[in-house]
Amino acid sequence: MHKIPVSTFALNVAPFPSRRQSTAPRNTESYFGQDGQIIQEERKVFQYVGGGWHFQADEVARCVRDGKKESALWGHNKSLLEMEIFDEVRRQGGYTLPKGVEKVTA
Repeated sequence: MHKIPVSTFALNVAPFPSRRQSTAPRNTESYFGQDGQIIQEERKVFQYVGGGWHFQADEVARCVRDGKKESALWGHNKSLLEMEIFDEVRRQGGYTLPKGVEKVTA
């Protein structure tokens, strides 16, 4: 397990196999033991159109309609926390984004 300190809590991320090592079908959830071996696999089938993005689009539309600058369901603080977690996972995994991807211009 990798311990990821983020803001006021720690996130533990279990090691997982790379795509090359995984032979499970796309909709299969694999659960790994401490030794990195698969201890359980579960196939999940989701029936929805659009990959789930319509939920986010609907919430944005509601916020715009109601004149809100932030969703009560997923506020700015959750988005920032999510990005901190992603950044730390990438850092610990040694993954860097292509040059210029994270550049902000005015």
